[in-house]
Amino acid sequence: MRKVNLSLVVLLTAVALVAGLWMGRVYAASNAAPGSDLDPLVSKSYVDDAIAKLAARLDAITLPGQDPSDPPTVSIGLKVVTVAKGESLIAYEGTEFILRSGQATAIGSAAGGIPDLTAGKDLPDKTAVPANHLLLFPRSDQRGIKAVTNIIVMVRGEYSIQP
Repeated sequence: MRKVNLSLVVLLTAVALVAGLWMGRVYAASNAAPGSDLDPLVSKSYVDDAIAKLAARLDAITLPGQDPSDPPTVSIGLKVVTVAKGESLIAYEGTEFILRSGQATAIGSAAGGIPDLTAGKDLPDKTAVPANHLLLFPRSDQRGIKAVTNIIVMVRGEYSIQP
């Protein structure tokens, strides 16, 4: 009669048990109901509905200081904007401006001026805005630039033009 190593029997039993459990899970996942946790694929209509709900929620958001009847323009890439003499270009949080031509003055707020990233300084209220400098607006608190002459500005982010 042959001697059987007990640790080998325990090891083989454990391997068979793990393999059986794994195969059962694979079988259960292959027979899962569509859309369940085991089969997370969704239909196009579900995705379209989810996007429509999210878009409706985003449309309902009003930024501080924003007139709900006049929503801001959103520019993901750099957009060339022409502003007439006397009008103001108001920026929202995270927006960037580069004055390309014309003359403009900074519109600061109680929280401070406009960070001029090119010069590494802050532009106080009613200061001349230098051409070709990158300006970053840290908050949505009515900061922007006022056109002294007709100006052309490159904009990235949300903004509005006010008379």
